Amino acid sequence: VFYLFFLLFLIFTALGVELFGKLECSEERSCTELDKHAQFKDFGMALLTLFRIATDDNWKGIMKDALRQDDSPHGGKYHLMTVLAPIYFVIFVPVNVVAAILMKKLDESNQIMSDDTEIDEEIE
Repeated sequence: VFYLFFLLFLIFTALGVELFGKLECSEERSCTELDKHAQFKDFGMALLTLFRIATDDNWKGIMKDALRQDDSPHGGKYHLMTVLAPIYFVIFVPVNVVAAILMKKLDESNQIMSDDTEIDEEIE
């Protein structure tokens, strides 16, 4: 289960670097949450940023910063940020919740199996 969770993080990290890696904060377009401690410019920081989002550390603020639309004529794919950012973040957060629930249920199942094994050993 850990490997599945880690694989999801890697996939969303690569996607985040591709989608949000070139977002810049400036005087005209200030950022409140995307800063030196939360960014998608490189893979390592993007992974840490996703961990921050997964722990519910102001993921909505990070999403608001990613929602900014580039109005320049050379914006290209950045004109789609208002569509892609909510999809990215709204999918990532519930996926982590589902993974956490699965991990908890698996742990409970392992505990029940362990208890059953102990009872079987006592009977013999």
